[in-house]
Amino acid sequence: MAETHDERRRRLRYQLIQLHVQMAKVLAGLLEPIAIPAIKRKGLFTQQVLDDLEFAYVAVNAQELDEQIQLHLGEMIMDWRAAADYLNDEKRRASTINLDFASLQATRVLTTVHIVREMLYGSPDD
Repeated sequence: MAETHDERRRRLRYQLIQLHVQMAKVLAGLLEPIAIPAIKRKGLFTQQVLDDLEFAYVAVNAQELDEQIQLHLGEMIMDWRAAADYLNDEKRRASTINLDFASLQATRVLTTVHIVREMLYGSPDD
């Protein structure tokens, strides 16, 4: 049985929470660690989460990092934010194509996490 639109949306929200944890680990592992607090299940779209991501984005771009790593980290943060925005937007959330877009952005975040881990540590799963 195929999952319903609401089930898929809930699954994507959960996936974004898990991706946020992975992003936090990557950012905390930089030479100049960047801390982003964990989010609560219901807190996916709070202003505090968005402010924390804005802080992380600015901090990444202020660090002296390899240019490719810096670009990937910025993309990771922006892709996560885009997925969260699409899942939260009341006007967009009922659309299948917007769920597809959020899913694509979540996949990009996961891929970028692995790429950055590989670049930093030599292994995508460290």
